[in-house]
Amino acid sequence: MTAVKRRGNGNVLHLMASVNRHLATAAIKTAARSDIEVMPVILNLMDVTAPKSKTRQGSH
Repeated sequence: MTAVKRRGNGNVLHLMASVNRHLATAAIKTAARSDIEVMPVILNLMDVTAPKSKTRQGSH
């Protein structure tokens, strides 16, 4: 993320990064509290945030 050159969308990328980080930490805390394994939660979070998964699921 630090290698991205900041032009018009620099602030948006920074916002997205902080939001994703917040969601990831929240998911880890929730998983730790609920005795759920952390890795599947992180993978699911990455699947949700990845734009590729949307096109794959929506190609029915």
